[in-house]
Amino acid sequence: MANEVIWATLSQVTLQSSGASAASNAIVSAGTLATSMHSNYTGVDLVLTGSMASSIGSATNFFAVYARPLDIDSTNDAPVPGSSFKSKFVGAIPFAGSSAAATQTGILEDVQTSWADVQFYIENLTNASLNAGWTLKATPKTVKPL
Repeated sequence: MANEVIWATLSQVTLQSSGASAASNAIVSAGTLATSMHSNYTGVDLVLTGSMASSIGSATNFFAVYARPLDIDSTNDAPVPGSSFKSKFVGAIPFAGSSAAATQTGILEDVQTSWADVQFYIENLTNASLNAGWTLKATPKTVKPL
């Protein structure tokens, strides 16, 4: 049909290959998506895989994801997200309220990445620690004519 679009994707890239443990309510760096990794595609799907140190409650079973655009005014970057400034919230990655040590994978789809380079941060809002060794991966994507 005329005037339709489809998704074009690139190969998945690893932003964080073995993250340090993240306590409940902590905000930690989850890696940088550089222009060379996304070829100016306008979005990504983010995938977080890891295990928890203890069971998590069903009401608080997600990780908030924040973006920190880099080089947005010459070499000036947006502030680093922290407890008093969360920066650009881009969504949440849910984890099931399952038993401790079970590996889980959650996805956040359609995150805008129209900046040349962007750092991602996750905030652990599960009321349990995220064990060391977690990963964050990104699949760059954009729309193109059919």
